[in-house]
Amino acid sequence: MKKYVALFLAMTMMFALCACGSAVNNKTPEKLIESYLTAVKDRDYEAIWNMLPKEIQDYAIREDYINNKDEGVNYIRRAIKEDLVFASLDLPSCKTFSFRIVERYPGDEYSQEYCDEEGVRLTIDGDEFIKAVITADGKEQEAWFWVIKVKNAWYLTSATGNDTIFEA
Repeated sequence: MKKYVALFLAMTMMFALCACGSAVNNKTPEKLIESYLTAVKDRDYEAIWNMLPKEIQDYAIREDYINNKDEGVNYIRRAIKEDLVFASLDLPSCKTFSFRIVERYPGDEYSQEYCDEEGVRLTIDGDEFIKAVITADGKEQEAWFWVIKVKNAWYLTSATGNDTIFEA
């Protein structure tokens, strides 16, 4: 099961609300993914930080993965540079990009169980594993996103998906 989740998380990109970084605008998983990819393209790592629920941000600081928000933003910058999906697409250099969702799986409360086990103080109202195909200047790459719904907005759970919350 852990390998299955790791596969899904391997392509997740955790933290991007809308192009402006506002969680309120991510009323759907599709809008969240669009916002995230726009933030990656624009190198707006702070917007990606804001795509993580405050509880996950606090968890990363409390567990000493990072010391503060600035370190979190720097972590995201490094994680995206090292992520194979984004390295192969070089999204910031592309003129255009798009994505299409090709598979969706409900999380079946896995996210709540995972957060509870890790000590993340967060109530999750829903979650999904989403497989998308990202197209950037004619190149295509598959990516997985693990998204969670908290208080009527959708969030990412990790910066790139190849980490679980902040564990590298």
